[in-house]
Amino acid sequence: MLALLATMCGSLQAGDLAVKCLFPAGGQAGSHISVTCTGTFESWPVEVWTDDAGLKFMPGQTIGQLEVEISSTTRIGPHLVRFYHPTSVTPPVQFVVGNNPEFIAPSSSNTLTTTVIDSFPATLNGLITRTNRVNTFTLRLPDSCQLEAAVCAVALDAPASPSLELLDEKTNRVALQHAAPDRDTTLSSFISAGGVYLLRVFVNGAEDDRKELLETEAAAYRVTVSANPAKPPPTTTVQAPRSLQTVVEMFRPMVAVRTLMIPSVTRGVIAPAGRQINYGFETRGQERFRFRVIAKSIDSPLQPLLRVLDNDMTVLAEAAPAGDAELVWVSPGPGSYIVAVSDVEENGGPLYSFQLEVASPEPFFRATVEAHSYRLKPGESIPVVVNLKRPSASDSILQVSALSLPDGISCVPQTAEPGVDKVTLQLRADSTAAPANRPFVVSVVDVRSVPPQFDHAVAPLVGRYAPLGRLLINETDQLWLTVAP
Repeated sequence: MLALLATMCGSLQAGDLAVKCLFPAGGQAGSHISVTCTGTFESWPVEVWTDDAGLKFMPGQTIGQLEVEISSTTRIGPHLVRFYHPTSVTPPVQFVVGNNPEFIAPSSSNTLTTTVIDSFPATLNGLITRTNRVNTFTLRLPDSCQLEAAVCAVALDAPASPSLELLDEKTNRVALQHAAPDRDTTLSSFISAGGVYLLRVFVNGAEDDRKELLETEAAAYRVTVSANPAKPPPTTTVQAPRSLQTVVEMFRPMVAVRTLMIPSVTRGVIAPAGRQINYGFETRGQERFRFRVIAKSIDSPLQPLLRVLDNDMTVLAEAAPAGDAELVWVSPGPGSYIVAVSDVEENGGPLYSFQLEVASPEPFFRATVEAHSYRLKPGESIPVVVNLKRPSASDSILQVSALSLPDGISCVPQTAEPGVDKVTLQLRADSTAAPANRPFVVSVVDVRSVPPQFDHAVAPLVGRYAPLGRLLINETDQLWLTVAP
């Protein structure tokens, strides 16, 4: 497996250090797993940094092999991992921590897993290569359930997104879902009769762009599978005409927009199944809103889908999956918008209650830098240009500082008066500065606000294959500084 991966995955270059991919690309919280990291290493072992103290990568004796400890307290979701040695550091690599049992596909093509997966939800990990274009997982599904299988590959920066096919025990096709270019896909199918089913994860070799990529690349993926109790889909029947009022009442829960008071705490119930509750609100300009849907904490079975929409129902922002979902959204300007609450799997019923909390909008400013890593030598200095965005009428005074710098590195804070949209920090290394590799942050504080508002500057993360903004993590405030010998 290691030799195959070493020739198949596109690299993330950092001088003489390059990480090509991690497999598997995630693991379950509270577990210890082995991970293969392929790439170019001038020396081994290398140092590894992660964005969570509960996630630890420990290099093994063999080049490219790592043991990963995932604490039960590690934050669920995607994380960033960097590999480094005294003179180089890689761009961040994504690694996902989940709370479901995890399974790995067999390494040989078209071979069934020996393990029958019968507990859901579950997460499947696999790798599509030029010699292994199909992975097959064996599932034992219950009667009358709704199977959902969601692929994560493009969002992991894989060169292709696999398609999904569900077969029964006799290999008759039950469902098929092809992936669109540059998009991950989800297969959904109602299962009336429980039993053994086969889930095939594959890339269609007939697609020329994917075929060419997979000659030199590998596509690591994760598939989250759920099998929830469900009723058969309704059949088409001839019904007596309904009155106009009845039709209006049927559709009102799906399309009506309620007025949302800000700040407020609002309660609701997602019933019947498939319902979406829309709340309308107004913005006065560029403001930062924080929406929170409480479900898990009140023992609701709701899996909240929390989104902000425009008046054409176009999705502007969506909260990460969580039992209690939270979304921080900055309005682009004055206007009318909608915050929508529904169930991720379109379930619903009298017990699917929630509480929507929205705080007063915060004064908004946003700071960005162009690079996520910087490098200097003793006696040198490098500029860090910080771009500032705030409402044109803002009278905020922003103090910009570089914090958590290594010993021997200094930086004079800069002040941005109202109307100033850019400042430059100078990172200076003493002539005696020791070699170092570590993260640092650029802090921005509005000194006029009471209490002071603060934030960190973020740098964009750009994938090799994923379209802009389609990674699981698209920016980071954990910047990196290498002080070379």
